[in-house]
Amino acid sequence: MKTHFKNLNTSFFLGLFMIISSNIFAQDSKRGKNILEIGAGISMPNFSTTPDGEAFAGSGSNISFSYEREIISRKKEWLTLGARYLTTSNPYSHLNEDIALFQSTNPTLNFTGTSDNYKLSSFLVGCGFYNYLGKKENFTLFIKAYLGTGALTSPAQSIKASNGAYVNISEITKNSFIYTGSAGINYNFTKKIALGVNFEYIKGSFLFVNQNVSFANGTTTQDPYTINYSNLCLSTALSFRF
Repeated sequence: MKTHFKNLNTSFFLGLFMIISSNIFAQDSKRGKNILEIGAGISMPNFSTTPDGEAFAGSGSNISFSYEREIISRKKEWLTLGARYLTTSNPYSHLNEDIALFQSTNPTLNFTGTSDNYKLSSFLVGCGFYNYLGKKENFTLFIKAYLGTGALTSPAQSIKASNGAYVNISEITKNSFIYTGSAGINYNFTKKIALGVNFEYIKGSFLFVNQNVSFANGTTTQDPYTINYSNLCLSTALSFRF
């Protein structure tokens, strides 16, 4: 019985894939009402702590997956509603400075350090406006606005001395409201396949409390702090209509 249901599930998803792919690659003049998009690129952050502070995250990467549905349509223009998953990853950029600070106060010791990345995972809903450019409609200009919830992870960090002393900061994740705005242009290979480039700005504010800081002689809790998250992403994306 289990094998029977497994075969049915496999057949169902295989059939669904074939229907979607046949619609995407069909060479007709009609664009589909649904859009699937996969994007990736470079993220250029400007994190700071309140009330203000120096940026402490370096350039990293972003990945996004989105689904949009065309709700208002004209020949050259259309409006969509959509949902998407967006994630960014950016390294902590001051690790070498932190090590140098410890080294300057303890010149007889050698220090090493490690740090994970700042990571944002978000689920968003929003709308998009598209407009064909030119008579041949080879290009599409678009703008999008999305909002939702994001989970930002402040990374684990560790600095160790040659005498065995250490400072470890634990990883911590907090949730907050975020919003994004983007603009870009697609090159249309067909009515149903396009490759695009876009700029996207991401904004949010995350309050972190009870982040543990461990020393060789004990553990303490870091004072609450806020990360004013802002990130500018340059991405390329492949989209399919069906």
